[in-house]
Amino acid sequence: MNGKDARNQQKLKLSQNSWQHTQNKYYLDLIKKRIKSVELTWVSQFLDSLTHLEPSSCSLTIKDIGCQTFQVYKQIKSRNLPYQYYGYELDKTYIEIGLKYFPELKSKVTLGNFLDVEEPINTDVSVCSATIEHIDNWILFLEKILGSTSKSAYIRTFMGETTQRVVGYHAGASDGYPIWQFSYQDMFTAIRDLGFYPELRRDTFTESLPRLLNVNPNGIIRSTYIIEAKKEPEQSRYSSVHRRAAAPL
Repeated sequence: MNGKDARNQQKLKLSQNSWQHTQNKYYLDLIKKRIKSVELTWVSQFLDSLTHLEPSSCSLTIKDIGCQTFQVYKQIKSRNLPYQYYGYELDKTYIEIGLKYFPELKSKVTLGNFLDVEEPINTDVSVCSATIEHIDNWILFLEKILGSTSKSAYIRTFMGETTQRVVGYHAGASDGYPIWQFSYQDMFTAIRDLGFYPELRRDTFTESLPRLLNVNPNGIIRSTYIIEAKKEPEQSRYSSVHRRAAAPL
């Protein structure tokens, strides 16, 4: 099997409505423990940033892509924020766990591959953590997120000087999965082309320090950052395009 065929096979496996098949029992147990008793640091950072930009009394609509067991909603609820929440999740296993704690979300969550959603719900804000780096067609994935976002998006992912792709395998998992690192230039250019202005933020939980991911065959190093992407006004977009077009060669 050549490299192209191997990559196509990997895409096919990841198109299944399951993520847990790329993980192991330890990961599933961790997910259950976290939703029961842990408030995730990155969620706190996201909501702190959001309430700094928008008054906490302001009603917003939020979609959470790769929502898993609804950790974002858990803190929205505990803070009593007046946000309308919508979740998108690939794996039914995680949704079923989350609904045990938040049954009110049953009609607010969409199960399946986000790339297959023809018209994602239009929301003021979108948030996506630890998801886009596992999507081979990441530019289309980004287009779907930002194309249905009216104010700002928060994307937590692996960033570095170069764009890289490897396939990692966990011991005890049935399949491997892609693990991307995006270059600052590639990701920022893609975001700007979609009419948003990106700013890079340090991830509080990891301090954005390089970390070894314990995947086979030899582990890989990745650094996690948060990108805050704000919608650019149409006039600002026009001026920016006009300046680039008028610039001398």
